Amino acid sequence: MRKAFFGWMVAAALAAQGAAAQDAERRIYVTGVGEAQVVPDVATLTIGVTREEPSAREAMEGVAETMTELFTALDSLGIADEDRQTSNLTLRAVERNRGNSNGDDFKGFVARNMLTLTVRDVEALGAVIDGLSLSGANAIHGISFDVSEPDAHLTEARKAAVADATAKAQTHAEAAGVTLGPVMSIRENQGGYRPVMRAARSEMAMDMPVAEGTVGLSVTVDMEFAIE
Repeated sequence: MRKAFFGWMVAAALAAQGAAAQDAERRIYVTGVGEAQVVPDVATLTIGVTREEPSAREAMEGVAETMTELFTALDSLGIADEDRQTSNLTLRAVERNRGNSNGDDFKGFVARNMLTLTVRDVEALGAVIDGLSLSGANAIHGISFDVSEPDAHLTEARKAAVADATAKAQTHAEAAGVTLGPVMSIRENQGGYRPVMRAARSEMAMDMPVAEGTVGLSVTVDMEFAIE
């Protein structure tokens, strides 16, 4: 009797496993991608001063003098203290041939002081660059754009990603001649930021033209659908 009962239990377990395996096989797996194109409202750039002089002291003093003027310009341009950070301060000796007939090399020093700035008014970026250039800045690089509050836009991207995945799943189901069932699982992967450049704004007048473009906030979702 016990053996018969045990055999029945094993058979029931195997049948349940088989049904579960068959059910697991009746799935459609798809990946959806959603993206929201957003005009950035924050810009980051690195700007500063490089000076070459015969002595280290002259190079450093020249840079310090110009940087003082830059800080004054930043105040007038409305760049807050917390949006300024010294990112590079260097002094190095240089020696290179200047083509002198006697073969002497020029010896001197190059000093550099760079600031990383956050500009919270992208429309004013051209004016900021012009103002700092007029105040003595002679080095600029690393301009990038960002979105200060991306959450609402990411919600839009999530909805688009789910809609994309659902449409793909429905297409697969119709092609296979089956009926699409409910969603069984969703897994999200944020794709991050993707800059898309646009033409420079002509209304910047005499300010430096800057193309802020748009920022693409993307989300990817992996979805699992049952087959009815």
